[in-house]
Amino acid sequence: SSVACWGRNQYGQLGIGSALGSYVPVILRDISEAVTIFVGVTHTCALYAIGTVTCWGNNNYGQLGLGDTTVRTTPTAVTSISSVDALALGSSHTCALLNDTTVKCWGSNSDGQLGDGSTTDRHSPVAVPSLTSVSSIAVGNAHTCVVLTSGVAQCWGSSSIGQLGAGSLTSSTAPVTVSN
Repeated sequence: SSVACWGRNQYGQLGIGSALGSYVPVILRDISEAVTIFVGVTHTCALYAIGTVTCWGNNNYGQLGLGDTTVRTTPTAVTSISSVDALALGSSHTCALLNDTTVKCWGSNSDGQLGDGSTTDRHSPVAVPSLTSVSSIAVGNAHTCVVLTSGVAQCWGSSSIGQLGAGSLTSSTAPVTVSN
C-alpha cells in the first residue's frame, strides 16, 4: 500500500520534501508500511503496525516530538516514543495512546493541553501523570480528551467555551472528569 497527500503545504505537511502545494495526490516515499495517517492543522503523523511513529510539517511548538522546533518536509521518525496504539493531532500539539493504556503528549501547552500539570511547551513526548486505563483519545485545537476503559471521559486544556465538559470555563493542566 502507499500513502498520497495533496493540498496546501506551507509547512511541509504533505511530506513531499518541499513546501510547495499540490493540486493532485503525490505518493510519499519511505512510508508504505504506515497503517494509519493522522492530520493536524499544519502537521501530519503516520503510525506503523509495530507501534512506531513518523511526523512531518510545522514544528513551531515541538508538535513533531523530535526534540526541537525545526520544520520537517519529509516523514521523520519520532525515536523517543514506541508502543503506540493511536495518535491524535491538534492545532499545535500531539498525543499518543500507548499499548499500556497510558498517554504521552508533546507540542504547545499554553492552555495545559499536554496534561502534564504545566503550561510549558514540550518538544518531546511527556507522560500525562496518573492517567491509566485509557481506551481512546481525541484532541481539539487546545484541549485533549480520553475515554477510560471504565467508560468515564476525562479532558484537560482550554475550556474557554466549556469544551472540557466540567461545568465551567476554567482551563485545566491535568485531567478532569467530564460531568454527567
